[in-house]
Amino acid sequence: MFAKERLEAIARKVNKEQRVLVKDLATEFNVSEDMIRKDLTVLQKQGRLQKVYGGAVSVRTNPGRFASQQRMRTDDPERSQLAETAFGLIKDGMRLFLDVSVTNIQVARMIAQSERNVTVVTNMIAILNELAEAEHVRLIFIGGKINMERDAFWNASAAELAGHYHYDLSLLGTVGVNLGENSLTTYHEDDGILKRTVLRHSKEAWVIAEAHKFQEEGDYCYSSLSDVSGLIVSTETKKTYRTALKSITVRTGGRSHE
Repeated sequence: MFAKERLEAIARKVNKEQRVLVKDLATEFNVSEDMIRKDLTVLQKQGRLQKVYGGAVSVRTNPGRFASQQRMRTDDPERSQLAETAFGLIKDGMRLFLDVSVTNIQVARMIAQSERNVTVVTNMIAILNELAEAEHVRLIFIGGKINMERDAFWNASAAELAGHYHYDLSLLGTVGVNLGENSLTTYHEDDGILKRTVLRHSKEAWVIAEAHKFQEEGDYCYSSLSDVSGLIVSTETKKTYRTALKSITVRTGGRSHE
């Protein structure tokens, strides 16, 4: 294998697995560890990965913040699959927290169209609108300081109110999933604090993660992956990140995998 081909192969591997080790790459490509370190240096200069002790991790991005109304207008088959998987976790009589998430809007719509008698606590206006006329749903809305960009309310008072309830199931959104650093991130500190509060009061807490979330990074880390019940991902995402997800519980199509 030529050096250029090896560089491309390493870059693809890092993007897929999130984290790689020098010793493993040296074995896989049958070259010295010093050669791999030089390769990683070249790729880092190109902005394609970030070197860390003993290996490298994928480059994280912090994309533009799109308003919820804009994101809601985008048809997304992956998001529909995630919503169906999340809805499959909901049982009659549950107390739920539906976090700020475009996928959770679809989950709320499914709840409204079902006959499941549940209590839903939320701080997202679009979810409130979906469930406002659902007579079989006990709806609790958490107020606070409005964030028009995210179509939601959050601040210290919202987090305090969220902490007065106990949840059988919470479905949380996220800006980024960093498998290498075992972290979940969001853009806003107030949002992160509210999510952490809900986590502490939830019997089960699942994070809904579209494929692009594995390449994105928020400003504020609100939880480690080990503190949530698991991730809800698409079947394609599970295949793509199979190695990196092997120690994490994920749900695809309503089934859990270790």
